[in-house]
Amino acid sequence: MNTFLTPQLLTAVSLAVTVHSPMKRKGDGLPYIVHPIAVFGLLAHWGADEDTCIAGLLHDVIEDAENDTQRTAYRKEIGEKFGKEVLEIVEGVTEQDKSLPWKERKNLYLQHLRNASKESLLVSCADRTHNTASLVEAYEKDEEEIWKRFNAPKLSKIWFMDQAVDILKERLDEAYLTELCSHMDDLKSLLSTTGNDIKIPKVGAIVYVESACYIDSPWRDMYGGKARISDVDLQGERIWIKLKGFPTTSYAWDGLEEMQEFSKKRYGDKWAGRKPDIRAEPHE
Repeated sequence: MNTFLTPQLLTAVSLAVTVHSPMKRKGDGLPYIVHPIAVFGLLAHWGADEDTCIAGLLHDVIEDAENDTQRTAYRKEIGEKFGKEVLEIVEGVTEQDKSLPWKERKNLYLQHLRNASKESLLVSCADRTHNTASLVEAYEKDEEEIWKRFNAPKLSKIWFMDQAVDILKERLDEAYLTELCSHMDDLKSLLSTTGNDIKIPKVGAIVYVESACYIDSPWRDMYGGKARISDVDLQGERIWIKLKGFPTTSYAWDGLEEMQEFSKKRYGDKWAGRKPDIRAEPHE
């Protein structure tokens, strides 16, 4: 007789409970085990296979280990009990070096996600979905106080969430993203309603800049127009951007953002350039 609750699946539940039972969630203070069970529930709802559902239950086991010795032991246990495929899915959503600075860890995770297997992408999507739903619920209750519970400022958290969702949108069918995107919309609506909304520009986006005539500025010979963002840097609660073709200087986004409507009307479809006769999009 076919059964959903196979011995393998129940063994995975047992391991997840053993590992996570002492832990609490940062955002809502609930027992941590609620999270892997929620991830498992979403994967089961989406019709994921047993290996993927097991990986969902265990997706934070290696990452939340206290030290390298424990991480090695968990890797061995997962591989021996559930097989190489489950271990590979879990590794696909695991931050490999928790000693790195937060931004560096998240960039490596995003880079890895761009090449991850579909199974790992499904686990990541379920993980993002429940985390975002929990954040919305906590924000409705505690508003801006919620950000003090995390290891990164609000700006960085929302940047990472946006980046992860963009990758998942590119690589997964729309049906898997429906709930996640709904929660993201709810969060941004709450931030806007409370006057705390954040709009983070994206690499590749078009922005408009003014002419610069400051003698000591590396932009002194630049003529205004549209330019393409080549890099976004988050520093605390400030956003800095660099523009393609003008790599030596960063712009503070809060100052640039308020000029967008004016500059767009002023320059129209012209590209910014170092000379008035060079107004094409730069290649570098």
